[in-house]
Amino acid sequence: MSRATLSRTTVKRSVRTSHSRNSLGYIIGRRAWSSGPEIVWGRSTSGTRIHIDDAQSGAADGIRCDCGETLIAKKGGQLAHHFAHASGSRKVCMDARISAVAHFAAEAIVRGKTRLPVLDSDFRYVIFGRAVADCRGSNIVVRGFLEGRPDRSVSVFVKMTPRQRIPSVQEAKMHGESAFVIDLSKFKNGTDELLYAAILRSADRTWLFNKARPNAVENEIRWRRKIVSHIQSQLPKRPTLSPQRLGIRKDEALLAKPLISGVEWDTLSPRELRRRLFGNKYER
Repeated sequence: MSRATLSRTTVKRSVRTSHSRNSLGYIIGRRAWSSGPEIVWGRSTSGTRIHIDDAQSGAADGIRCDCGETLIAKKGGQLAHHFAHASGSRKVCMDARISAVAHFAAEAIVRGKTRLPVLDSDFRYVIFGRAVADCRGSNIVVRGFLEGRPDRSVSVFVKMTPRQRIPSVQEAKMHGESAFVIDLSKFKNGTDELLYAAILRSADRTWLFNKARPNAVENEIRWRRKIVSHIQSQLPKRPTLSPQRLGIRKDEALLAKPLISGVEWDTLSPRELRRRLFGNKYER
């Protein structure tokens, strides 16, 4: 399906239930354990991608999942609309999930300038004139072709969960093109527009391999460490409070201090110190 067709499909969607799902299959605005992805895209008999909002309820349309199984459109009045396997399995279909994210990311990165991971301590942007979903096993991958340079491409890996495995540097180098990861784990329950912005700019991203700059990965690691150290140095220091300022008698403090480490004595808040010394019933 072309980019223009995908955009028109997005505009046509309407919210028919109390909850709606984004193009990745997640319920918008919901972060509970039950808000995992469902199937919202299927394929018609001609191979065209069909969104749940454009499908008839039931299995009349003959829509199939990316895994090949027949889908049934669930369009009741209570739950957010989604497809389900005709077999009745409730297990998340990995093929459908990977395909949905990859196609969405491919559409996103041709919408505007895409921010690259840090290069030489600076933020840079590129324009992709074309992008295709190119999933490799369980990895969600998009190949973006630079505008004006159709011979040059970049592999963009999309990460949806904090524990999701990503390729190693050696694996990335095997494909002979620059590669980086975009972490969407914090944005997956957002609207489509929020997800577009996250992919283009706001989501965190890191280099796996940079063909033109072999030291890009190491330089980015050093930059991140430097930024963290700089932020920590700007935070206000917690003042050391004496027992008198805590409202504790000196003799009581001397008896209790060995029970609290020196670091804890200097860093714990007054409230926590009172609790540790006298329990929750202490009243000043």
